[in-house]
Amino acid sequence: MKTIAATEAKNRFGAVLDDAQREPIVIRKQDRDVAVVLSMPSPRGRGVLPYSPNALSRAVTENLKHFGIPSWRPHDLRRTAASCMTMLKIPRLHVEKVLNHATSDIAEVYDRHDYLDEKRVALERWGNYLESIIAGKEATVVPLPVLARQTA
Repeated sequence: MKTIAATEAKNRFGAVLDDAQREPIVIRKQDRDVAVVLSMPSPRGRGVLPYSPNALSRAVTENLKHFGIPSWRPHDLRRTAASCMTMLKIPRLHVEKVLNHATSDIAEVYDRHDYLDEKRVALERWGNYLESIIAGKEATVVPLPVLARQTA
């Protein structure tokens, strides 16, 4: 991932969006990561759009047949990430913090720790796992059966 300073991102935002099509860009301010920029080409041929759940959902939905999956929603990424992070022995509390879940625990009221270091470690481990799958090094990937979705 490419890393740039916040002032550089502000001064050349269009170029940042173009660069983010090739790889995610981390924006840093005062020696801390403050944002990650993802972008993809506009489906209407009008340049580049910042990442959004709708854009991602539309891109995947238009290619379901190519990916060999019957249906898909952006929320599936959260579920998969959470399941895999716990499989990677990341503590469930840290996974919940990555997903920005509020716990129903009374300690949550008093615990004001931001968990940034723990979230960073969890996301780095998750990223390394994904990179190993992409590189063909992960041999334990097993296709899961597709269950019918229930509608409420």
